[in-house]
This record gives sequence, C-alpha cells and structure tokens, in this order.
Amino acid sequence: NLFGRFGIAFRKELILRENNILEIETESFSILCALSYLDLGQNRIKYINLNLLTNLENLIHFNLEYNQIQQLNDFTFINLIKLEYL
Repeated sequence: NLFGRFGIAFRKELILRENNILEIETESFSILCALSYLDLGQNRIKYINLNLLTNLENLIHFNLEYNQIQQLNDFTFINLIKLEYL
C-alpha cells in the first residue's frame, strides 16, 4: 500500500483538492484509520464506492464540494460515526 510504505498510515489530514481526480479505488484510504480530515473538493469524482470509507471511523470533516457526484448509496457514510461536516 502506497500510504503504508511512506509512513503516513497515521496521518490525520489529507488534502487532495483540485487534482482532477475522476475516481477513487475502493481500498485507497483503508490504511488511514486515524484520518479525521479528508478534502476531495474540486475534483471530477462522480461516484463514491460504498466501501471507500469503511475504515475511516475517526473522520470528522469530509469535503466533496464541487465534484460531479451523481448518486450516493444510503449506507455510504454509515461507519462515519464522528462525521460533523460533509
């Protein structure tokens, strides 16, 4: 895993805004269990996979503004028990 190899598995903040991201693979954030702030704003993301956020129980702030989200599953955010900002 890319994140584990570079020692950022315990990173609390990840900002990937304005990167022209089209899609995110399901396991992309699985090792980042300490993450509390994730900014994916101003990309071109259309779908959020149901399992993308599975291990992010500490996530408080999740920014998806200015993407092209077309549909969200009812259970996409079910594990985000600390989420305050979406």
